[in-house]
Amino acid sequence: NPAISLNTSVEVDFQPGVGITEIRITLSGEAENLDAAGFLAAAQDAKANCPVSKALAAVPITLSVV
Repeated sequence: NPAISLNTSVEVDFQPGVGITEIRITLSGEAENLDAAGFLAAAQDAKANCPVSKALAAVPITLSVV
């Protein structure tokens, strides 16, 4: 479904000597023919299948859809 609008922010916790310890993604927006539940499901699917998320799998990544 084509996106009408997307707004994404990412916060990363970094500890010297340890590295990245947590990544928090916040997403809001809308897409054609998707209600809130469908948008959330699409966002979760994108996070699970994103090559960057897969590469950073050792770091806890949380997703909030607002």
